[in-house]
Amino acid sequence: MVSQLNSRKTTLIRLSLMCLLASAVVLIVVTIAKRPLAASLPTHGAAQSAQVAARYQDLLRSRDQARRAVPRKISQEVYYSPEVKKNVVTVRYLVPGKGEILVAATDEAVFLKPYQDALDAAEKAIADFQGAEANANSSKE
Repeated sequence: MVSQLNSRKTTLIRLSLMCLLASAVVLIVVTIAKRPLAASLPTHGAAQSAQVAARYQDLLRSRDQARRAVPRKISQEVYYSPEVKKNVVTVRYLVPGKGEILVAATDEAVFLKPYQDALDAAEKAIADFQGAEANANSSKE
């Protein structure tokens, strides 16, 4: 009698495990079947949009680098210069990677021009890219 109970118990456990395994397989199959084909297979459009996104991120990164490279004005000093017999205005800038630099106020525009040109070029590249993408998207429709 005990032998029959143990036999039934093991059979019941095996049957339960088989049902659990079968339900797991069904769940996996249903999950895979519900997924759209476009999500499982990369297409040319997806690869192209990934390239577009990567290019845009590169442009944003270069603009951020140009912004960080722009010198920051720390202070302005005025002193009397006996050589020119006038008050001279100097501006102290903190330049990333170079430290503090003193610039005469008359040379300030010349000093800042390369940094501003780099920033303007980066922003223009982003604007051109956005314009080209807008034209490409409107021509597809």
